[in-house]
Amino acid sequence: MALEKDKTIKSTYHFGKGEVVFDTVNEFRLVSPETTAGIALAIQKWADANLPYPFDINSLIPENVVERGSIQKYSEFYVESSYKLLKPKKNLNFGEALFILLGLDPYELALPPFHNFNPEKYQPFNDGLSLESVFFITKQYQTLLKSTYLINRKISSENLIKLAKDNDNKFFQDKGLRHILKQKKKISNTEVIDRNKKINNLWNELYPELNKSYPSKVSIYREIIQRLKLEIKEDAVKKIIANKAK
Repeated sequence: MALEKDKTIKSTYHFGKGEVVFDTVNEFRLVSPETTAGIALAIQKWADANLPYPFDINSLIPENVVERGSIQKYSEFYVESSYKLLKPKKNLNFGEALFILLGLDPYELALPPFHNFNPEKYQPFNDGLSLESVFFITKQYQTLLKSTYLINRKISSENLIKLAKDNDNKFFQDKGLRHILKQKKKISNTEVIDRNKKINNLWNELYPELNKSYPSKVSIYREIIQRLKLEIKEDAVKKIIANKAK
C-alpha cells in the first residue's frame, strides 16, 4: 500500500483555494485529498472571520494526527475510525454523512465549532454567515439533502455508499472504496485465543497505571483497543478480562 508522507495538497476549488499539508496520503483514500483540502480551507477561512479563538485546520483532516498515548504521527487511526462508519447496518446522521462525503473527520462534529452544527435545517436566505453556509454550496451537501435515501435526517451506510458511487456524483474514488469494503475473513478460534491473550497481557501491563496515567478502567480498555487495533468495543474488552479473572 503506497503511503506518501508530508504531502502538500493544492486545492483549486472555488470554495477554498490554497494548500494543505497532509501527514499521510494513502493511495486508497476514499475521497480525493483535493476535495478535502478545498472544504477544509473554506472552513478555516470562515473560522478566521467568525470565531473568537484560533481554529486549527489540521483537526479536520483525519490523516493529521494529534499525538497522544499510542497514537503517533503518521498513524492512520483516525482514517480507519472514520471508515468504520461505513460498515454494514450503520445509521449516520446528516452531519456524519456529509463529513464522510467530503473526506473530513466525522468525530470532529462533537467539538466546537461543530457541536451546534445543523446543516440539514440551514436556510440560506436567512443567514449567509453561519458555518452551515460553507457547506451549502458544495455538491455533496446538495446531493445528500435532496436524496431519497435520507429518512428522518438519517442515512444508512449502505445507502450512503450507493449515493456516493452514483455516476453523476462519484464522491468516492473507486480504488479506495474497493479497498475499505473488501470482505474480511472470519476470525478463527485460534485467532480469538491469541487476541484474548494479548488483551489480558496488555491489561496486566497497564493496570498498575490506573489513577495515574489512566483515570479509569474504560480509558485502559480504549488504550488496549488502540494499541492492538481491535474492532471491538470497550464492553467486549471488559468481558474478556473478566472471564480471564474467573
